[in-house]
Amino acid sequence: MVLHDTDKIVGLISTARGVQGLQAVNTMEFIVRALRGWAVPLVLPIPNATQAFDEDGNPRDPRIGGQLRLLGEEVVRAARQMSAQGQCDYSVACR
Repeated sequence: MVLHDTDKIVGLISTARGVQGLQAVNTMEFIVRALRGWAVPLVLPIPNATQAFDEDGNPRDPRIGGQLRLLGEEVVRAARQMSAQGQCDYSVACR
C-alpha cells in the first residue's frame, strides 16, 4: 500500500516571456487540487520574466520582491496552521 501526503500548502508562481503567466497559474492550481493539496489564494504570475530579474536572479522591481516575500510568508503561515490544526483557512471552506 502506498500512502500519499495530502493537505500540502503550495504557493504558485509562474514566469512568462509575455503576459500569459496567469493561464499557467490556473493550470497549476488544478494540478495542486488533483494532488489533494491547497494553493494559497495569493498567486504571482510574473510577466516579461526575461526583463523582471537581473543576472543573479534578483527582481529588478522591488514590488516583485515584495510580492515574492508576501507569498512566501503566506505559504509558511498556512502550512503552520495546517500542521497545528489539521486545516487552514483555505481548506475549511472547501471541505
